[in-house]
Amino acid sequence: EENSRGGGITDLPADKFPCGLVHQMLQDFLSSRLEAVGYSAPSCDGLVKALSEVVKALVRTVCPDCYRLVCAVALGQLGPEGQQGYGGLVLASRSLWDPYTDTCVAHIYRSQEMFCTAKVFAVIQITLLTLKSGKQGKKLNGQEVKLL
Repeated sequence: EENSRGGGITDLPADKFPCGLVHQMLQDFLSSRLEAVGYSAPSCDGLVKALSEVVKALVRTVCPDCYRLVCAVALGQLGPEGQQGYGGLVLASRSLWDPYTDTCVAHIYRSQEMFCTAKVFAVIQITLLTLKSGKQGKKLNGQEVKLL
């Protein structure tokens, strides 16, 4: 069953994802955590994993329970005059997405030596729960959905 806006599942969340608050949290956390950190390639792996886990835990404190969170953090070295080394970096993501319920918040932190991007994807779980409950033939954005 489609909602009145022409797409998505009718079970919309009662509470919206707080995008503005989450963006401020990302900005504050990355600034405070990275302001005294210099770029070190060997320590990037552990730092990125730790940042990702902390960001996800912080966001979970203000996020409605109906959202599944995915956090992606990337960290890299800046070259002379704040330019990204190695010709620049392009980050992209793809996902099955309901534009009426799902959202993404991102922040880029820059220092003299490095940059750090943090993205939080908030994907509504109602769609997954509805489909997993065995309701075959459900329509999502006009397409019949079948579980494989």
